[in-house]
Order: sequence, then structure tokens, then C-alpha cells
Amino acid sequence: ADTTAGFHYSFACDGLDASLATSYAASGASASASCTYFDNGLYPVKGRIFDKDDGNSTYAATVTVNNVAPSVDAGPDVTNYSGQVHQLIATYSDPGVLDTHTATINWGDGSAVQDLGTVQGGTINASHQYFVPGDYNIEVCVTDDDGGKGCDTAVKTVRRLVVQIDIKPGSFPNSINLGNKGNVPVGVFTGTYEGVSFDATTIDRTTLLFAGAPDLGIGKSPQDLDADGDLDMVFHFETLKLNLTSASTEATLTGQTSSGVYFVGSDSVRIVPPK
Repeated sequence: ADTTAGFHYSFACDGLDASLATSYAASGASASASCTYFDNGLYPVKGRIFDKDDGNSTYAATVTVNNVAPSVDAGPDVTNYSGQVHQLIATYSDPGVLDTHTATINWGDGSAVQDLGTVQGGTINASHQYFVPGDYNIEVCVTDDDGGKGCDTAVKTVRRLVVQIDIKPGSFPNSINLGNKGNVPVGVFTGTYEGVSFDATTIDRTTLLFAGAPDLGIGKSPQDLDADGDLDMVFHFETLKLNLTSASTEATLTGQTSSGVYFVGSDSVRIVPPK
């Protein structure tokens, strides 16, 4: 008769007898229940089964809740220029809402891993300046107070800072006779490019290459080429060493400043036949 009438059930996720129903009428027909815990650990639970006459039995057990490592999103892949400051915004989440968290960032450029200490709120803000062109794997890791660790990686691509140059300042078109035994002057302009303050007077001459030719080391005095009040520079390159052909329409200068900014600039050229 009890089976025909059906049993009723009561559950106590907190493991307390006081949380259990005391009668068939006060309990429910579902033979299962879900319990939510906000941290890992061992939790006592109880269940009670009733027949229609309020006969009951109580059972006890212990639920083991395992720790879950935080989930981390290091943010999207980003492309920037040498000298720019990379602004990182990473996010993390953890089903263990009572956990506390610490975070680290490996910027991927050989610098020391940055220890951010304790983080809160699910968001990580940090910044780092890159100079050398290339691809860098930025790894953000978050560790909870139980040792669970989650990491994610974003790719940072650094390109040379694009600056303005002027081949053979003051002349146009920029005609070059590849058989000439002289040199080609190239002006580099001081200015702000992509938010980076670029001072042409700080260029390291030993790093310069113009169409594959090194700087000759002459004409070292700064000058204001564009009359904007900033001091610019003019460098000279041996014509016979230029890696250009009769089909070339553009030439490129690369180099580095004393502060470590890698830059590139291009200008048009007009190759003329030897006289």
C-alpha cells in the first residue's frame, strides 16, 4: 500500500536535521535534489524518506566538492608599433565565488614575469612597452587560494614605427643614377607617430640601412627640414651600394633610436640611366 501511494522525500544540503521535513505532507515527491556550494570542501548532507503514514528513515552522507581552476581570457591578439605601450585587459572567472586570486603576466619578451599580487573583480589591467619587432606570446595566469591555476595566451605583434622620410630633401622627383659614385641624402623628420614621440636626432647611425646601404657618417648637424620648429636629420648613403634596380620606384630606410625604437620610412625614387 505504501508503494502504491508513493513515497515522499526531503533533503538537507546543510546536513542539519532541522532542515528536513517532519511529515509526508511537508515533503515532496521528487527523489533527488541539487545542492550548490560556493567553495571546495567536504559537506554533510541528509535525506529523509516518508511513507503515507509518516513513517520515515533518515540517511546521511558527505559530498566532496572539488576545486575548479579559474578560467582566463587574455584578450584579443593585437598589432602595435615599436615604442608603443601595450594596454592589456584580461578577464577571469571562477565558480568558487569565495576564492581569492593572484595573477601573473609573462610578456613574452624575456623580461621578468610580472607578479600582480592579489586581483579582484574578474578584470586585470596592465601595460608593457615593446620595442623589438616580432611576435610575442603574452601569457596571463590566475591562481586561486586552493592552488588551482588557469592561463591564457594572446599574441602581440610589434612592427617598426613608420616615420616620414624625404629622399634628396628639397627635390622632386627623387632621381637616382645608380652608376653615380656620389651619395644620396635622406632626411628623417622628428614628430609624433602612432602616439610615439620620435626624435630624429637620437637615431643610432650604426643601425641605419637605406636600400641595403649603411650610413656614411657625414652631415651630422641637425636641421629643421620642414620648418616646424623640430630638429630633423639628414643622412648620406653611397649610391653604388644601394640595392635598387632600374625598375625600383621606392626606397626604404630602417634604423633604431638610442631609446630602442625601431623605425622604417619609405619614399619614392626615379631611377635614371647613367649619362
